[in-house]
Amino acid sequence: MDRLSLLAVFAHPDDESFAFGGSLAKYAAEGVRTGLVTATAGQAGRSPGAYPIAPEELGLIRVEELRCACRVLGVGSLHLLGYKDNHLSEADPEVVEHAIVNVIRAVRPLVVVTFGPDGSGSGHPDYRAISQLATAAFFAAGDEAKYPGQPDAGLAPFRGRKLYYLTSPVDTASQPQGASFSPVTTVIDVADHVDAKLAAFRCHRTQMGDYPRLMERLAQYGPREFFFLAATQDLPSIRQDVLGPPYEDDLFAGLR
Repeated sequence: MDRLSLLAVFAHPDDESFAFGGSLAKYAAEGVRTGLVTATAGQAGRSPGAYPIAPEELGLIRVEELRCACRVLGVGSLHLLGYKDNHLSEADPEVVEHAIVNVIRAVRPLVVVTFGPDGSGSGHPDYRAISQLATAAFFAAGDEAKYPGQPDAGLAPFRGRKLYYLTSPVDTASQPQGASFSPVTTVIDVADHVDAKLAAFRCHRTQMGDYPRLMERLAQYGPREFFFLAATQDLPSIRQDVLGPPYEDDLFAGLR
């Protein structure tokens, strides 16, 4: 079994901190190898009260904010795909999938985490796109017939073991029309890493208009992050058809 390793695949700078920062910090502190793929530079990100700035310049600033957050969270490797914010769904899906497959084969993560197929409740087109692309790449990375020739570059096929979607325990009936969340299968206690999560989000200075929303979420659900076990490979003992308590309390359940 490979060393415990985790790769998060998200659309924008700040996704990693707002949605997943506690878990990233927790596993990094445990010695798990952590990596992050960020598909866009967040050029379209506008927080209330943010100073006016050209999209290209904003993207450069947000990438530096992301690097700051990665240092706080202990992320071992950051992989920037360089796509335009709000236009990820317009990119050639095979090209993006290939790029994510390259990262998976290089990082060799046992666990991959991304957004759910409906944008984790927001319906954001970039969230939906990265979910589909990361899911396809999770399976393609282990397929020797996909993207042949990469082993010569040190990127041999690799089968990740578990794919998770970020989700929420909220009643979807109370959400905006069309919002949807995957059911909860896994709850991670991040009480010891909330300070790191908040500090990482504060690195995203241009997005501080969302800080109150982050605090509201912490007040509502406590220091917990929620996931749906979307797929497994080579783990026949893990059942995915049973939802509800008792939930998994470790993304590496069955792998340690």
